[in-house]
Amino acid sequence: MGSLDAFLIAGAFALMGESVLVVRVVQVALFLAALLTGYAVALRFTGSQRVASLTALLFALPPVLLTLYTTRHWAAMARRC
Repeated sequence: MGSLDAFLIAGAFALMGESVLVVRVVQVALFLAALLTGYAVALRFTGSQRVASLTALLFALPPVLLTLYTTRHWAAMARRC
């Protein structure tokens, strides 16, 4: 999301103090907003709550291959440092 993350985190730091938990709360809020947006778009296009729920579920669960690749990638990067 680029600078939007930085602005939201800066605002959250001003309200709640600087900590890793605050960054995580902002990231979770952004992810929930994305899920709700996906649900709303699917509901609007299809008119089916079942399809909208399935859309949100598939959006919330990352593909296994992407998850494994990311985990391996970060582990390899950590070993290099």
